[in-house]
Amino acid sequence: MNTFLRTYHRATACLRPLPNFLVLGTQKAGTTSLFHYICQHPEVFVNKSKEIHFFDRYSQFKTAWYRSHFPLLGNFLPNHRIGEATPYYLCHPHAPRCIFELLPTVKLIVILRDPVERAISHYFHEVKKGREELPLFEALQKEDERCAAEWQKMVADMSYTSREHQSFSYKQRGVYIEQLRRYWKFFSEQQMLILESSRLFTNPHVVLQQVFQFLDINQNVTVKDVTVQNANSKKKAVAPEVYTYLKDFFSPYNALLSDALGRDFGW
Repeated sequence: MNTFLRTYHRATACLRPLPNFLVLGTQKAGTTSLFHYICQHPEVFVNKSKEIHFFDRYSQFKTAWYRSHFPLLGNFLPNHRIGEATPYYLCHPHAPRCIFELLPTVKLIVILRDPVERAISHYFHEVKKGREELPLFEALQKEDERCAAEWQKMVADMSYTSREHQSFSYKQRGVYIEQLRRYWKFFSEQQMLILESSRLFTNPHVVLQQVFQFLDINQNVTVKDVTVQNANSKKKAVAPEVYTYLKDFFSPYNALLSDALGRDFGW
């Protein structure tokens, strides 16, 4: 957004609505694709950029700054939905409370992926971005060394941001039960829709009908473009020991997640 438009959006922030739905994540589970599909519904309006990061990086900013990212109220009808998607919200320690304080009635969409595949995809994403130089297995083993202290700083200070944690939290991002428990402290079951990424890509229209029903908008809309967005083409062969290591790590957390949701994800 150029300087003129940014100034205009901020000057008219009071005329812009806050969102009534958020796509929380998780990263590398299809959030870009899901958001792209949802945005094609005629009753949905969103900010132009996918990730605003208000509730994880910029929560110290005023609400007007957040409002400035959304379209003007004059463009909306009562049945319209306004949303944004920032995958780091799901993992961030303070995002649930910050979201609840500003948007207590918001609807939250979560999409999960096999945490083993998610961690590997996350790693190759960081390699592609030029932020990761360690071999895959070493990067996974050194996650605590790189991220534990950063996480504690984030927990202690909600204004603290950590590029290291966002980039290198390969395993922690896949411990979904801990992330969801933080949200369940503030939001009801009826406010959260939890999806699984493989179903989105094998049956996109079925999953989207579920999403549209959750958002209480017309379920009969057929999304035309359901091509996969933001796929990582840099993934290389992965040694079997990496899969064994990650499966052993995630196994107890996956069991807790299945028990909590009453759903077997097959991970």
